[in-house]
Amino acid sequence: MLNILQTDKILNMPSPEISISEVPGISFIVPPAMHAAQQRLMDMFSSKPDVNNLQDMIDTSTSELIFAISGEAPSSYAEWKNLETDRYIGTLSLLMMHASTGIVGHIEHVAVQDDLRKAGTGLLLVKHAQKLAIERGAKRVDLTSSASKESAQKLYQKAGFVTRDTMNWRWEPYVLE
Repeated sequence: MLNILQTDKILNMPSPEISISEVPGISFIVPPAMHAAQQRLMDMFSSKPDVNNLQDMIDTSTSELIFAISGEAPSSYAEWKNLETDRYIGTLSLLMMHASTGIVGHIEHVAVQDDLRKAGTGLLLVKHAQKLAIERGAKRVDLTSSASKESAQKLYQKAGFVTRDTMNWRWEPYVLE
């Protein structure tokens, strides 16, 4: 089993064609190509991202939007702004919360381009999120996944996640019955 404190070894990219990067924080304006890429990557989810939610997430210090980028990751706003949509090959969101038991990380919406699934891109994204969560003081990182997504289950197991004996509940106030 992988020790979470050894994630730096995993983040040495096995393939120089992929970079993992957080989107720069406050004052970063979501470029149209990023929004289009997020829509494309998250097509499998019932809830689709909108540009306002992406912007709010970037502007919030308690969340990180993380991308897998084909080639070298952008290092400036100009590079992010000019990054072509097809260079975004994976994404996830890392939310950080202050709970009564300490700081907790939560991973949401892990998505990888169809033709790159099972090639390690998802694992690189998740490991990067785990490393960031530790750097921000998280005592644990949680995520949920549909039982029907078997390849996702294998990915999370590979990243060191274990299932818990809990039930997931959701309340959606705007869903009419």
